[in-house]
Amino acid sequence: MVILRPLGSILLGVSSLAITAPAQEPGQNAPGWSVGHWLVTDNLSEPGELPTAPRAGRITLVDFWATWCLPCVAGMEELSALQQRERERGLDVVAISDEPLPTVIAFLRRASPDGQPWWSRFRTALATDPDGSSLAELVPAEFRQVRPFAVLIGRSGAIEWMGPSKEAAPVVTALQENRWDRAAFAARWQRQLAEQRERDRIHDSEDWAAVKRDHWNDVGMLGKCAFRIAFDFGSQLKNRDLAMGAAFAERAVELSGSASAYELLVLAQIRHVQGQHDKAASLAREAITHLKPDDDASFYRDNLRRYEAAAAKK
Repeated sequence: MVILRPLGSILLGVSSLAITAPAQEPGQNAPGWSVGHWLVTDNLSEPGELPTAPRAGRITLVDFWATWCLPCVAGMEELSALQQRERERGLDVVAISDEPLPTVIAFLRRASPDGQPWWSRFRTALATDPDGSSLAELVPAEFRQVRPFAVLIGRSGAIEWMGPSKEAAPVVTALQENRWDRAAFAARWQRQLAEQRERDRIHDSEDWAAVKRDHWNDVGMLGKCAFRIAFDFGSQLKNRDLAMGAAFAERAVELSGSASAYELLVLAQIRHVQGQHDKAASLAREAITHLKPDDDASFYRDNLRRYEAAAAKK
């Protein structure tokens, strides 16, 4: 392994492993991960012994994140605190981004809210994997676009859990206390996987009728389908049914109690496309009042400006 030191305590190295058969189910033995470069290591190991596979007798949390993902960045401090707290009890946290190395380095050099560079706030091992091989090995295809997403590997080397990174800490505790029920999780995971495959089928086939028939009380499904119809980035939709999109968005706003920025903005975009620019601006202003810390505020404000400009031209 070649180690460089261009960013203070950031380490850059090269590591590669032979690709093995994917292990993407609870109970399967996890393969090692292949990364392009190691960056922050926080002294998890000596430079020549950086973790490229689960270490015997230890628990490993592999976190897939991205610099563009605000929840990923917001959650990194929690993962760092978890690493610090549980290291002595046998936890390794490895954060992997599939973005190009220069993108990740540029992010790590930027100042965080406290004025310090982002790399100084990481207390986990951090690597880049631009070809996505680690993601393909450890994560089912249905969840490879989800960020942040984590895979927990137990002391035996088997996958114990996978899901949103913010939900990993209680599972780590359960594993530490030998009270984790892998079989129960595996059953839940199969149901989640089936549900995600159905969501993907609906999105890919634009089966809006199925959404109205089978998912009328699922705010997540309604919101995501309405978002696709509302924004239609790249004009990719073959069936951009604005009336259906409006129905989805209105129902999602109702289910969320008119207090979710995401659903309100989606409905605003629908109204904008329908030519109701004043209504769109009003909804976007309301959405901004419900923003959460990990929401992309600039996206909401940029859209509000578009709606206000369109309304001014009427």
